[in-house]
Amino acid sequence: MNPYKPTTLKMSGTDPLGLEYAFAQLFEAKKGDRGHPWDTGTWDSGSYRKIGALFIKTAGQLDYRLDRLTFTDDQAGLYKRAQHAVERLRAIGDKFSAEPENVHNAHNIDWVVITPLIEMITVLFELLEKDRL
Repeated sequence: MNPYKPTTLKMSGTDPLGLEYAFAQLFEAKKGDRGHPWDTGTWDSGSYRKIGALFIKTAGQLDYRLDRLTFTDDQAGLYKRAQHAVERLRAIGDKFSAEPENVHNAHNIDWVVITPLIEMITVLFELLEKDRL
C-alpha cells in the first residue's frame, strides 16, 4: 500500500456513522437518535460551517464534562492543558463557522483519526467521572 495515496478504510468506526456514534457517546445521547448536529449528514455534507458549529458545541460539552471533575492542586497543570485543548477546538470551530456556506471539503479532515480520538476522550471522561462524581 502506498502511504502517500489516499485510501478509503472500511473499518468499524472510521466512517461518518462511526463518527456520529462517537459524538453521541461524548454528548451522552442515545446512538442513532436523529436531529443532532453530529448526525451523519453533517459529515457527509462536508460543510465547514456545519462542522464548525459542531466543534463549537463539542467544546461546550467538553467544558461541561471537564467542570464535573475535581482536580487537586498538583493536577492544575492537567486542567489547564485540557482547557487549552478545548479552546483550540472552539477556535477551529469559530474559523470553520465563518466560512461561506458554499465551502465544502470534508476530505481535508481525516475522519479516520477524529473518530478514535473522540472515543478515547469520552472513555477517559467516563473513567474519571465514575470515581469523582
